[in-house]
Amino acid sequence: MSRKRKHPPSKARPACPQAPPPPPPVDVVDGIPDCASSRPMWRWLLMGVLIAGWLAFLVTCWLTGQLSSS
Repeated sequence: MSRKRKHPPSKARPACPQAPPPPPPVDVVDGIPDCASSRPMWRWLLMGVLIAGWLAFLVTCWLTGQLSSS
């Protein structure tokens, strides 16, 4: 007795549906989509204030350590 196939013979696969094209970028600067030309000034100021505050804290800790050890 011969074996019977469980599945019918395969036929050509149907073509996969293509994905829709991506939406166009909102803003293009130097070929980079959705990128601002420069950062706003408040971000630079915020980073400067944070760094200055951290350095002030470190100097304060160093000075209080120097005074208490004397």
